Amino acid sequence: MLEARDVRKSFNGFAAIGGVSLTVPERGITALIGPNGAGKSTLFNLLTGHLRADAGTVSLQGRDITAAAPHAICRLEPHVSNSPTRDASDCRSCPP
Repeated sequence: MLEARDVRKSFNGFAAIGGVSLTVPERGITALIGPNGAGKSTLFNLLTGHLRADAGTVSLQGRDITAAAPHAICRLEPHVSNSPTRDASDCRSCPP
């Protein structure tokens, strides 16, 4: 599960993301829609470690990844559910 709680990011005093919270369940699909300049790409970059949040937390499978670099997030040991149809081979590998 991916969770973001009260995530905030500003650039030169402009609030690009102002307190966003969301939960994406394991194996869930979530859409993020909005007009140009709404902060969609900024939020995605915060969730993936390409930008650092000014405030709030981001966690993946219960692990705090708020300040983690993208390559560190990618290298986290995958969580494998108890589902018989899913195993570690379902997870994408990271480049070295």
